[in-house]
Amino acid sequence: MKIKKASEEDVIGIARIYVDCWKTTYHGLVPQSYLDGLSYEDAEKNGFNFLNTENEPFIFIAISEKGNIVGFASGNSIDDENFGGELQAFIY
Repeated sequence: MKIKKASEEDVIGIARIYVDCWKTTYHGLVPQSYLDGLSYEDAEKNGFNFLNTENEPFIFIAISEKGNIVGFASGNSIDDENFGGELQAFIY
């Protein structure tokens, strides 16, 4: 497995992981209508918006030996002086 900082080209793969994980992990825990409303297109748009915000956002991806994105972690910097930040998502 390889870990690397995601680029905008990786957002499509990240969106698929995000939506698929929500639909399987939260089935029966959140309203099905919410899960049915999740889409790859909306998740891609949110990913692009996230990467283009303030506070130095980051997304790191996990890539399988076959070259597929299999997970990601995202967050942003809050306090550069003290290396503070916030991890907002970790999906694997």
